[in-house]
Amino acid sequence: MTFSISCIIVGAVSDLAAILSKERRLIFPAYFPWDHKKSALAYHASNTYQVLGLYAQIYQDILCDTYPATLLWLLKGHLRVLGMRVKKIGYIPEKSLEENYEELVECVKDHQTCFEFHKLCQNVNS
Repeated sequence: MTFSISCIIVGAVSDLAAILSKERRLIFPAYFPWDHKKSALAYHASNTYQVLGLYAQIYQDILCDTYPATLLWLLKGHLRVLGMRVKKIGYIPEKSLEENYEELVECVKDHQTCFEFHKLCQNVNS
């Protein structure tokens, strides 16, 4: 969240430098089929277009930078829940030995699924 907020602030500061300039200048030098220095409407349209493009790029960068970490965070959560399930096996007196065994087999299957997910995470992170 802090990373996202800092990216948004950087985008706003980038636009402030252009807006507070004495002359009408854009954030990025660019060609437009109109002269943005002669018309206030053309300047604001050009500036808005560039700001929207800048924030689209910031949003994409945030997603690309946080996606691998989010995958690992989800894997950690699944492993934590799986560990809690394994700890409970055999401690519930109402369950028979066969039911405990079935629960253990399900936990092993889920653990294998976590290994497969980890391999996918490695492919994404590399």
